[in-house]
Amino acid sequence: MSADRQELALDFLAFEPVDLPSPAVRTQQLPPLYYLHNFRLALATLKERYVGLLSADEAGFIERFDRLSQAAQCLLTRLVMRKGPLFRRATLHYAEVPDLESTLQELVALGWLDPDPLLSADELSRVLSSEELRLAVGIRRRQRSRVERPASQVTQLSLRLQDQPTIRRALSEWNASLTCSVVHLGVEPLIKRLQLLFFGNHHQSWAEFVLADLGIKRYESVVIDATARAFQSREELDHFYRLNECRARLDAGEAASVVRESAVVPRSVSSWLHSRFLQLQMRIGELLEDEGHAQLALQSYRGCNTVEGLVRAVRLQVRLGLHDEAQRDALLAQLLPSSEAQQEAIERALERMQRRRDGTPLRRKSHARTEVIELLLPKLEERQRIELAVIERLSEPGCQLFYVENSLLTSLFGLLCWEALFAPVQGAFFHPFQAAPADLNSAEFRARRALHFRTLLGLLDTGEHEALIWRLYRAKAGIFTNFVRWGRLRPRLLTLALQCIPASHLRVCFERMLDDLKENTTGMPDLIQFWPAERRYRLIEVKGPGDRLQDNQRRWLAFFDRHGIPAAVCQARCESP
Repeated sequence: MSADRQELALDFLAFEPVDLPSPAVRTQQLPPLYYLHNFRLALATLKERYVGLLSADEAGFIERFDRLSQAAQCLLTRLVMRKGPLFRRATLHYAEVPDLESTLQELVALGWLDPDPLLSADELSRVLSSEELRLAVGIRRRQRSRVERPASQVTQLSLRLQDQPTIRRALSEWNASLTCSVVHLGVEPLIKRLQLLFFGNHHQSWAEFVLADLGIKRYESVVIDATARAFQSREELDHFYRLNECRARLDAGEAASVVRESAVVPRSVSSWLHSRFLQLQMRIGELLEDEGHAQLALQSYRGCNTVEGLVRAVRLQVRLGLHDEAQRDALLAQLLPSSEAQQEAIERALERMQRRRDGTPLRRKSHARTEVIELLLPKLEERQRIELAVIERLSEPGCQLFYVENSLLTSLFGLLCWEALFAPVQGAFFHPFQAAPADLNSAEFRARRALHFRTLLGLLDTGEHEALIWRLYRAKAGIFTNFVRWGRLRPRLLTLALQCIPASHLRVCFERMLDDLKENTTGMPDLIQFWPAERRYRLIEVKGPGDRLQDNQRRWLAFFDRHGIPAAVCQARCESP
């Protein structure tokens, strides 16, 4: 493989949705009690920030934790960081807990640990060894005969466990010799609530502290004071816990028709929490469709009172043959503020209903006058990406090509608008591990930062954007963010992009992205081609045999056509073997 081709292959390997520093640079050493320091810090932050909002058991846990001996704090925090709530006692030996028995008793006395928990047969199988399981269910280990297969005894054990009643019994009742071999962390649900409260989401955990300590993840520093909290009332807190409980029930496979009864969207909550409830309603609607509850799905979609919900309702009603209802909702959706993608979906639905009603042929939309490149490629090597083959084929003296897809324009946007994205807007940042503001996808996001965006986008009109982008590229390198793909935005690519892409092109693209950050940060062309000597460029969307343009890709190509941005679609096919 040539050196150029090796570099291109590495480019593809580096292209990930999230860019992290290489493991080779993770040299930070953690102090012995790093985990305890982090947990104490989190609890202290919650105590300060949510004073007056914590429930009695939440506030009580924090107070009692502070009064524990250091050994008990260490042991409890160790268990919090592990997957529980059941733990084998034999795995609880830590250097910082010299007297395990007394430390366990300290936690048992508070009711936080149960040394002889009630267990079902299924729970037994998750925490006991095969030999211990035999003791628990009364199977004697016997000498295996020469003709008996090892799996037969395992099968016998599995059948015996399945035959056990569904009741839960103390381990000592299963078999007295197993007493105290397993402990149960009874405060795990409460600690999970505190974790949710600290992060304001269900996808981050206490591990964020460790990742930051190790340098695996770095976040932008945003001024966060005691008033910068995710929730302003206990009512909001309770709604947030209910939201996450509904999500957990759906993830566990509970029927959406049942969960729906608890997923009512509250009215008097912050915009970001309201939007998450709407996302939950949309997911419930989709699951209800899968379960065959079409009318309930329609109620969930229409109950959102959003364009997105109405669009989903229209699509479902068309499939059900409810054309009058579908047209009513489509016309209602047209009256509401909507994104380009939503407008397109509404117009398409109305045209199809018109055709069904009176036979009017579908209006053929005029497509963008995009340049088409026809390429016949050699047969691809095993696992070779077609985009890589196109780069090799289009390479010529005086030009350079890069695989960028959605990474280049979003990275340039993220760097130029860094100050706006990380502005300390009230309620946008409430813990130090945020890659983006909490209200990023809310309707008020741009308006709340209007002055920032107006000032920063204005730099594109004066030519001052290049210096700012380069300064932030060096100062913020590696900081975890939703927009900048550090692994893709190498200095050579950034240099050529700022040299060859006119600032006016960047401005209109950034304005379109801001119109709908969720939808308009996807669908961008795969490749970019630069001619540095001529200070020009071309975006190229690659399509292989049988591959068609997606709607968001068509919208970007139409946008490029309207604004004179050079773009092409490469229709590539491979030679027959």
